Amino acid sequence: MRKIASILLLLAFALSLKSTYAQRTKATLRPLKPLLGHWEMDVPDGKIIEVWTYDSPARFSGKSFQVGAKSDSTLLEEAKIIARNGKLYFIPTVSGQNEGKPVEFVILSRAGRKYVFENKSHDFPQRVGYHLLSANELLAWIEGSKNGKDRKTEFRYRRSGSR
Repeated sequence: MRKIASILLLLAFALSLKSTYAQRTKATLRPLKPLLGHWEMDVPDGKIIEVWTYDSPARFSGKSFQVGAKSDSTLLEEAKIIARNGKLYFIPTVSGQNEGKPVEFVILSRAGRKYVFENKSHDFPQRVGYHLLSANELLAWIEGSKNGKDRKTEFRYRRSGSR
């Protein structure tokens, strides 16, 4: 009887830890929920489309494609935003860069609906940002120093399709 009670107590403790972890990570990613869905930006030779999906309370996944005027598409990047140990991480894998390996950026700041991730040791960019301007407008950017010069490139998206 004692053995059964000990096993039940241990099981209840393990379940409470799992529940606490899920609540903590869900709360951490919850403000980024408006990022989920389809975003697009016009470029001179077509569109760039960024799609974010919900994987779990601790992980969102994204993909960026360039779609040409003739509907041919090229994968530009795959990314994850994960909650781990109470922090957010943006982890992109960019086609043709970093030997195909993901690069990890940790949250530097978050204010309202603006998130900036940083990796000081990365060649370029050192910072990646997302600012949800409205339900249908997203400003993303990369910035940092390259060859001794500060650079910043912005990407202005609008929501397309349904969430």
